[in-house]
Amino acid sequence: MDKKVRNSNFELLRILAIVLIVLFHIQLHGPQTRINDGAFADPVFFKQLFLLDAGNTFGMIGNALFIMISGYFLVENLGVDLGKISGKLLLEVGFATVLLTIVSTVIAGRSSDLSARNLVGFYIFNDEWWFTGYYILVVVIGKVFLNKFLSRLEAKEYAGFLLALFAIDQFHWSSYIFEGIANGIRTLMIGVFFYALGGYIKKYNPFSHIRLYVLFLVIAVTYLLRYISNYNVTSMNIAQYLSNEEQYGFMQTTPQFANHDITVVIVTVCLFELFRRIHMPNSKVINYLGKSTLMIYFMHENDLFISFYKMDSWIGTLSEHVDQFVLKWFWWALVGIVIGVLTYTSYVLLGITCKKCRFLVVKE
Repeated sequence: MDKKVRNSNFELLRILAIVLIVLFHIQLHGPQTRINDGAFADPVFFKQLFLLDAGNTFGMIGNALFIMISGYFLVENLGVDLGKISGKLLLEVGFATVLLTIVSTVIAGRSSDLSARNLVGFYIFNDEWWFTGYYILVVVIGKVFLNKFLSRLEAKEYAGFLLALFAIDQFHWSSYIFEGIANGIRTLMIGVFFYALGGYIKKYNPFSHIRLYVLFLVIAVTYLLRYISNYNVTSMNIAQYLSNEEQYGFMQTTPQFANHDITVVIVTVCLFELFRRIHMPNSKVINYLGKSTLMIYFMHENDLFISFYKMDSWIGTLSEHVDQFVLKWFWWALVGIVIGVLTYTSYVLLGITCKKCRFLVVKE
């Protein structure tokens, strides 16, 4: 068990991050794949689809928040224990893999119709959950050279490094050059940026003079610009379809977001600063839920769990009753979170049991 004192405001931010990720994955695998069904098959601007447009940012914001939190606590730590971090990731991935494989086997033995279920096997240990690889790469980069490099920089130099790294990642041609080296380099670069930015905020507190309401205002304006952009693109697509420039049927679309998208960056930084400023007493419940977020990620984002909620009537509900859609969206998110927390509790109890079972290890 982790004995260090945890900051409950940052654990609360971890909880928000995983909620955003769960909501994103539910809409990605459910309504996101069916927006050309029913009412949304017509060339009309549907305001309801902005809900999916906004939701498409949630997963990337959640990813960035986890990286920034790690950077906030690890950048100034030159003795980062990579073995401890890697061991935690591997053990939790292994536990989730075994549990999901067993549950799939039980379902296979009891269900008479498996056509609607995506059962999983032990192979998911290597083939699922991309974020763990993303996260460990960023942390290893921090341990190997980035933390030492940043510790030698003055405030102005540190800020200059962040701006240069951000510019390279944001500008098309420079990021294209790096992406040509290896697929995924751009994502890794923005991860390093978020990690380093977290450390910069802790060390220099650069946003201390910005009023609280300004952070909320920036988030609101950012999403307003997203709404306007979506309206512009959709209007153009409708006009092209009606003028017969398109040879095929009209296809409704919602924008997809990468981890480096400017919307993601702006909202992430604002949310991080908002939660950083929260002064709250230490809460064992919040801290425990914060520690369970990794297991929540594993248990909700897999083919088995996806096969249950993707069959729900998402599009019909969204087109007719937005409030019911939101309730259903959050209900499935709650189901995934509860399953993840219960699984993490089982994982912790198993760990305690194994430590007490001395027949499992050879005495020295």
